[in-house]
Amino acid sequence: MLRALLANSDLSGLLVIGAYRDNEVSERHPLMLALGDIRTAGTPLREITLGPLPLLQLTQFIADTLHTDADRAAPLAELVLAKTAGNPFFVTQFLKTLHQE
Repeated sequence: MLRALLANSDLSGLLVIGAYRDNEVSERHPLMLALGDIRTAGTPLREITLGPLPLLQLTQFIADTLHTDADRAAPLAELVLAKTAGNPFFVTQFLKTLHQE
């Protein structure tokens, strides 16, 4: 379906956002093959690689989430960075776990 939608040049103004873990798909994975077909059809694609969050951005993220200032969020941000290595997925999972407990 994704291939059919995005390779259709009659559709304009359609924005599709997807996410995948690049370490879990090979060049022969159906998603990678579909993205290749979409590129061949001339549909513009933009890929954004999300790397680990550095301490400064992680501190701001936590401060925004908790509606507090960066100084108060810094100790938690340091703990989260130590536990998750800044991996955005693990950051959110760790924070959800802390909230639940």
